[in-house]
Amino acid sequence: MTVTGIIETMIGIIETMIGVIETVIGIIETVIGIIETEMEIIKTVIRALRIQAGDISQIQRYQQSVQHQHLFDPLEYNTINTGVQNMATALEEASAKSEDITEHTPLAPVEVIHTGQRGRPRKNIDRELLETSLRLRGPTHIAPVFDCSSRTIRRRALEHGLVEVIRPNI
Repeated sequence: MTVTGIIETMIGIIETMIGVIETVIGIIETVIGIIETEMEIIKTVIRALRIQAGDISQIQRYQQSVQHQHLFDPLEYNTINTGVQNMATALEEASAKSEDITEHTPLAPVEVIHTGQRGRPRKNIDRELLETSLRLRGPTHIAPVFDCSSRTIRRRALEHGLVEVIRPNI
C-alpha cells in the first residue's frame, strides 16, 4: 500500500470516527433532554406532595400529567418509566392521605373582618402560619396563598413582630 493509500484510509477512518462521535453527542443530548424533563416532573411532583396536601383536584391533575408520559418516544419512555411509576405511586398515596385530611375542619389561615368602615375588610393572618411561610418564601410569593397583597403580608408580619421596620436611605 502506498503512502497516499494509507493517508486516504486514515482519512476515511477519521471521518467514520467523526460520524460516530456526532451520533454519540446526539444520544447524549437526547439523554440530557430526558433527564431535564424527568427533573421537571420530579420537581412538580415534589411540589405537589409538599404543597397540595388536602387538595385532591390538584393532586389528581398532577397524576394525569405524570400518566401522559406516552408522548415520549418509546426509548425515552422506557428510560424514565420507573421514575414515572414511582411518582404516580407517591401521588396516589398523597391523594389517599388528602382524602383523610379533608374530612377534618379545614385550616383557616386568614380571618376576614368586616369593620363596617370604608375599604376592603381587614385580613388577619395566623401568626404561626405566616412565620413559617415567610421562612420559606417572601411576601410576593405567599400573598396569593393568603388571597391578599404582598403589602398586607408585610404589614401583618410587622404587627406580629416577624420582620423589622426598614427605614429608607435618604
